[in-house]
Amino acid sequence: MTKRHGVALGVLALSACGGEVRGPLANGTLVPLVARALASAPPSASAAPVAPIVAEEWPAEVPHLAPLLADHRLVAVNARAAERDWGGAATALATAIGAATLSPAEGCAWRFELARLRALSSPVADVAAAYDAVAPAGTACGLAPYASLRAAQAYAKLGRWDDVLARTRAVPDGLASSDDAKLALAEALAAKGDRAGAVALWRARLAASPTGARWIETAARLAAALVDGADGPAATHAKEAFDLTTRIAVEAPEYAESSGSNASRTAAVALLGGTGATAALSLADRSRRARAWLDANDASKALADADAVLAAIPKSPTANHDVACDAAVVRARATTRAKGSPADAWGDAIARCDGEEPLATALYSGGKASASARRLDEASQRFAKLEQVLPTNRYADDARFRAAIAARDGGDDARFVTLLTTLPDLYPDGDMRSEALFQVALYRLGRGENDLAKGVLDKAVAVDAHDHAWATAGRAAYFRARVAQIMGDAADAKARYTKLIGDEPLAYYMTQAYARLDAIDPAAAQAALADAIAREPTTALVSRPLDELASAPFDLPLRLLEVGEFDAARRELAAAGELRETSDPDRTWAFALLFDSTGSPDIGHSLVRGKLRELFAHYPAGHWKYAWEAAYPRAFDETVAAASLESDIPSPLTWAIMREESGFIASAKSHANAIGLMQLLPTTARALAKGMPFEVTEESLERPSVSIPIGAKLLASLRHTYTTNHALAIAAYNSGTGNVKKWLDARGANDFDLFVEQIPFDETRGYVKRVLATEAAYAFLYAHDALPDVLAIPTRLRRPDG
Repeated sequence: MTKRHGVALGVLALSACGGEVRGPLANGTLVPLVARALASAPPSASAAPVAPIVAEEWPAEVPHLAPLLADHRLVAVNARAAERDWGGAATALATAIGAATLSPAEGCAWRFELARLRALSSPVADVAAAYDAVAPAGTACGLAPYASLRAAQAYAKLGRWDDVLARTRAVPDGLASSDDAKLALAEALAAKGDRAGAVALWRARLAASPTGARWIETAARLAAALVDGADGPAATHAKEAFDLTTRIAVEAPEYAESSGSNASRTAAVALLGGTGATAALSLADRSRRARAWLDANDASKALADADAVLAAIPKSPTANHDVACDAAVVRARATTRAKGSPADAWGDAIARCDGEEPLATALYSGGKASASARRLDEASQRFAKLEQVLPTNRYADDARFRAAIAARDGGDDARFVTLLTTLPDLYPDGDMRSEALFQVALYRLGRGENDLAKGVLDKAVAVDAHDHAWATAGRAAYFRARVAQIMGDAADAKARYTKLIGDEPLAYYMTQAYARLDAIDPAAAQAALADAIAREPTTALVSRPLDELASAPFDLPLRLLEVGEFDAARRELAAAGELRETSDPDRTWAFALLFDSTGSPDIGHSLVRGKLRELFAHYPAGHWKYAWEAAYPRAFDETVAAASLESDIPSPLTWAIMREESGFIASAKSHANAIGLMQLLPTTARALAKGMPFEVTEESLERPSVSIPIGAKLLASLRHTYTTNHALAIAAYNSGTGNVKKWLDARGANDFDLFVEQIPFDETRGYVKRVLATEAAYAFLYAHDALPDVLAIPTRLRRPDG
C-alpha cells in the first residue's frame, strides 16, 4: 500500500435539511481518482497550492467517482466548511461559481452543493431560492429531482403552498424519496383547502407503508382530517379515525399525548356514540402501550400501565394469560430501569406466563436478575426449571451455563464444572458449547491443572473448527497452544501458534498467538504471517467489470454520492433492489468502497457487515485486500494522522477506538452524553483540551477536528500510565482507570491473556478484544511500519508505578 502525502481534500456531506456533516471534507479521505485529478489539474490563480499526492491503487472493475469538493478550484470552500463556517463556505462557493467556466453537469452539482450550504447557514427563503437555482430552465441536471424536493420542503416551512405544489409535482414517482414529496404535497393541499386531496394522499401513503418512518405523523393528520369532515360526513369515517388514533395511542403514546392525536380519538368516540368507557383502551392495548412506554425509556409510565393490567387480571388458570404474561414481562423490565427489585418482578412474570417463549424469557431473565441480586439459590432454581420444562428451547443451554456461573459464585466449584462439562453433550446443537468448555479450561488453568485443561481444550478446538466470530475465533486453539508451552512442549506450541496465525487472520487470538510466537522465535512469527498472506488468491475481489453502473438506473445514486447526499443515495440503491443480503456481491463490495471513499465510512462498512465471517477467514491481501478496506475504511485520514503524530500514538489505535466507539458517526451521542467520534464526556474533554487551539462544547465535540485530537491525547495519557502494557489503556478508555487498578490489584500477576479473560465487565472484556483486533487490521492495511509494534503485545502484566 503506497503512502499519500500533502493536502487531502474531500466531500462535504450535509443532510438535506441542515443535518450532520459527514464525509471526507471532515475526514480527509481521498478517492484515488480525485488524487489523480488533483495531481494532473492545471494550476488556477484562485486555488490554494496543493501538494503532490500519490494515488493509491483502486480496483479496476469499480468505477471512480469525483467528490465535488475535491476539485482543486474549491480549496477555499473546503477550508471554511472544515471549520463549520457554513456561511463562509457558501460565500466562497458562490464566488467560485461566478468565476469558473462550468460544464452543465458541473454547474448542476456546484449549485446543488451551494444550496446544501445555504441550508446550514441561511434563512429558509434563501435556501428555497438556492435549490430553485440548481437546474435553470433548459439545462440538463441529474440532481434536479432532489433539488425540487428540497425546494418544496423549504417552501413548506415558509407556508408558500403554491410553490410547494409546483415543486412536488416536479418530483418523479420513481424517486426513492417521492413519498416525502407526496407528504409535502398533501400538506400543501390541506393548507389550500383541498383536504379531500390530502386525505387521498395520506391514505395511499399508509397503505403503501403502514410502518414507514413517518406513519405516526401521517396517521395523525389523516385522523384529524376525517373527524373534521374533510372526506365527507365525519360520522362515516369515525371508525377509521378511531382505529388510527388508537394505534397511535398504543404504539406511540408519547406522540399521542403531545400532538393532539388523543383529541382526535375523543372526537371519533363521540361520533361513534360512545362514552369515556368506550374510549378506554383494552387490557391488551394497554399492555402494548406499556411496552411502547418502555421502548421510549419512560419506565414510570410503563410500570403504571403494566400494574393496571395486572391488577385487572386475576391469577387464575383461566385468566387472560397472554396479556397478563406480556404485562408482567414489561413490568419486570421496567422495574429494572426504575431500580426496583427485578428478581421479584420476574417471579411474578414466571407465575403469569405459560407459553414456551414467554415462559423461557421469564425464567431466563428472572434467573439472571436473581443472580445479579446474589440470590444464587433462586437463580439456580429458575435456570433448572427452564431446562426441565423446556429442554429444547433456545435458552436451555444458556440457562445451564448461567446456572454453572451461579454455582461458581456461590462457591460450589464441583457443580460449576459438572454443569459446564456436560453441556456440550446435552445440547449438541446449542451455541454455548464452546463457551462452556472454555470456562472449564480457564478454571483448570487457574488451578494449574494443565493436563485437565489440555483435554477440555482439545474438545473445544473441535467445536470451534469453523468459528470465525470476532469474539471467539481461535480462542480454544490459542489456549491449547498456551498449555503446550506451559507444559514445556515448545515444538507443539510453536506449531499451534503458527497454525493459528494462518487460520484466523487478524483476529484477537491471532494477535496473541503472534506475540507468543514472536517472543519464542521472531523469524518463525514473521514467516508464519508471510506464508498466510501468500496463500490468499490473487483474483480480483470484484469478478467482472461493473459496466451496468454506467447505466441510467445507477446514475442518480452515484451523482448523489458525489455531492455527499449519502442517505439519499442509499435509499435510491435500496429502492433499486440493491444492498440486500441476496444482492449481487460484486456490486455490494463496489458500493461499500464507493460510500467509504466518497465520505460515508459509517454506511460503507455497514454494507458489508453480513459478509464479515467470510472476510475474517482471509488476510487483507490479493483477492481480499479491497474487501478489508471496505470493512475498515481509512476515515478522517488526515486528522487521524496529525492527531496521532502529535500525541505519539499509533494511528491504527486511533482508528480502532473510533470505529468501535462511534462507527465513524461524527454526531454520535451515548445515553451517558459521551459525544462524537471518540465518545468523550464534555467535562473530560474540557480538562484534556487545555492548551489546545479550540473551545470544547457539545457542538464542537461533533467536529472531527476537535474530537479526534482530544481522544488521541486521552489515549496517550492512558498509555503513559500503563507503560509496561499499552493494551491496558484500551481497557481504561472503556471502563476508567479506577476499575483497571482494581483488576490489576487482584490479578496483576497473571499473564495478559488470562487477565483479559477475567475482566468482570462483559462490555470491557469484549471491547479490549475488538480494539486490539481492529488496531491490527488498520496497521496491516494502512500502517505496515506500525504492525510489528501493534502485534508485539506484552505477554505479562506488571503494575504501573504508583
